[in-house]
Amino acid sequence: MLLILIPLTLLVHNSLAYSLYDDIDDYHLWADESSVATASNQGCKKDLLILWDCSSSIGFTDLKNSIIPFLEGLVNSSKLNVNEEGTHLGFITFSKKEKTKVLKKVGEMRSPDELRKWLDQYTKKSFFRSTYKTKQLGTQTYTGEALIRANEEFAKQGPLNHREDVADVILLFTDGKPNPNSGTEDQTTVALKYSTILKEKNVKIFGLAAGTERNLKQYSPLIEKWSSKPSTEYFFKSDISNLDRVVDNIVGPLCGPAAGE
Repeated sequence: MLLILIPLTLLVHNSLAYSLYDDIDDYHLWADESSVATASNQGCKKDLLILWDCSSSIGFTDLKNSIIPFLEGLVNSSKLNVNEEGTHLGFITFSKKEKTKVLKKVGEMRSPDELRKWLDQYTKKSFFRSTYKTKQLGTQTYTGEALIRANEEFAKQGPLNHREDVADVILLFTDGKPNPNSGTEDQTTVALKYSTILKEKNVKIFGLAAGTERNLKQYSPLIEKWSSKPSTEYFFKSDISNLDRVVDNIVGPLCGPAAGE
């Protein structure tokens, strides 16, 4: 009888052991899958500086019905993931030289609700007349100056600027060619110089040309030249009334890994 019990005991012991190992393996598998799922659900995390063309060719109707909905679309994008722990936004406005300036530093305003409230002001005619026209709207397009300001904001090699572990990205949004385009302040030349400097510092530049078909043919090759390569990922163009349709197209590659990450 004793001889029979010994093999039976060993059988039960081994079965329990294998069951325990299976449970441990299942736990590790679950833990690994959980870690992967958590990592994949963290969302986009970039330091994004938007260069916002506020030249006088953009009137109140375009601002209210196209520009602000486009910018709010970026804020609302679940993929872009604008929040305290995710993507941080900053804004530089450019038109005349004296009106080209930093509106919001990257990360100055991190709450999507705060950003939406701030942007919603621009849809009010009273704000347009009292503030936008006097402080942002201008008769020229100092694109090169805007890139100089961007270079000051991203002064260090990327990604060592606002958050040292987060890639620095620029979205250059404009509806026309730079001017003045001659003399010592030739904005086309300045834009090429500083877009090159920024790209050499590992700052990715996304270009968005918006306007009529005629205008796009004339100036979009410039915006494409200043954008990072390949242009299929970093350069976009759109009729100004259809800007909301390009939000997802931009956010996809924008949220991809930057070089060196």
